[in-house]
Amino acid sequence: MLTSLFKAAAGAVLTLAATTALAEEITVTDVAGRQVTVDAPVDRLILGEGRQIYLLGALQPETPFEHVVGWREDFSQADPDNYAAYAAKFPEMKQIPTFGGF
Repeated sequence: MLTSLFKAAAGAVLTLAATTALAEEITVTDVAGRQVTVDAPVDRLILGEGRQIYLLGALQPETPFEHVVGWREDFSQADPDNYAAYAAKFPEMKQIPTFGGF
């Protein structure tokens, strides 16, 4: 019991430390060498490829669409079975604006 309590407390401290560390400006450099400075954590994002939702699903399994405000329509076209599975679990994804396909 005490071990579980210790693990939970340690997890809470690490989460708080990580959140505090991210509450600042960060500069991101893309593969072309362009730099963009953003306030972290990011509140809204657009997925340049719809299948990037797999990554967000791994990072935020309960709320992968929480910060997504737009995404490419290719997910439904390239992987209709998984698109249907995601839509069944996260129906709110159908309300997110899409742009372009392949």
